[in-house]
Amino acid sequence: MKKIKNINELFDTEELKSEWEIPYLQKGKDIMKSFKDVGSEVKTQTDKFLWKLLYIYPELIHFRQEKIANQVLGLFNRSEMEYEDGRKYYCQLALYSFDGEYGINIIIKDLEERNPDNFFIKEGIFETIEDSYPIIEWFLETTKKLKCLEVSVDYKFRNN
Repeated sequence: MKKIKNINELFDTEELKSEWEIPYLQKGKDIMKSFKDVGSEVKTQTDKFLWKLLYIYPELIHFRQEKIANQVLGLFNRSEMEYEDGRKYYCQLALYSFDGEYGINIIIKDLEERNPDNFFIKEGIFETIEDSYPIIEWFLETTKKLKCLEVSVDYKFRNN
């Protein structure tokens, strides 16, 4: 009696393995080499703050990151498209940590505005990183509305 091959036996020839499986597995090794060791990057509490926010809110990666001062990281973006009122906006989120507390400073302004009295500024100091989530969610919603953060797919900001 003739034996019927299992579905995986049909694709388990040496020829198919060398053509598809081995290059795919090799590609995976190359991809793993490109991942950074996150532990080596987290040197300060501010770094920990940023990494945790990037994990929870991955859309923050679309903001340009820059170190403003020793313990202060800034995330910046500006509108590429005009808002409903015909203006473009600049949005900034600064993160810092000091004595076990976490701070956020938000600046939103018209792109052409130079007078600091006309800037919208919001600040907050939090005991834990998790306490900062509502203000981060507000910031992301506002930047999306002002077209500082262009999100092609409408999804919830928070990564669960």
